[in-house]
Amino acid sequence: SAVYLLCMRNCYTDEKYDDNVVERNGYVAQQDVVIVEKLHPMLTPDTNTKEFMLPADKCILLYRESMKEWENNGWKIDIDAVAASGQKVAYAIPSPGRREQKGWVLDEIPLVQLSDEEAADLAAG
Repeated sequence: SAVYLLCMRNCYTDEKYDDNVVERNGYVAQQDVVIVEKLHPMLTPDTNTKEFMLPADKCILLYRESMKEWENNGWKIDIDAVAASGQKVAYAIPSPGRREQKGWVLDEIPLVQLSDEEAADLAAG
């Protein structure tokens, strides 16, 4: 398994604080790993209706809102399709440059397509 630590900060943003902030965040994350690696289910649900969130979890909710916006833009990676291809396929991340220039060697990574109903809901606002 893998652990990914995503950190954002709006204080101590000067470069001289980077090493200390990274070290502290790693220390705190390691404390969580001891607990989280034994939890099931391992993935968070699609909605947070079955989760108990506290005010301190606001950053988690903001992150998930950002991920939902990306999904609504059609930018969510289809992890099932990627897993189905095994470790035999290298993919490129879609970008404006890929759309403007043709002839790329690598295929775009598969993305989750919104259903017609989801697209209509988004268009309706």
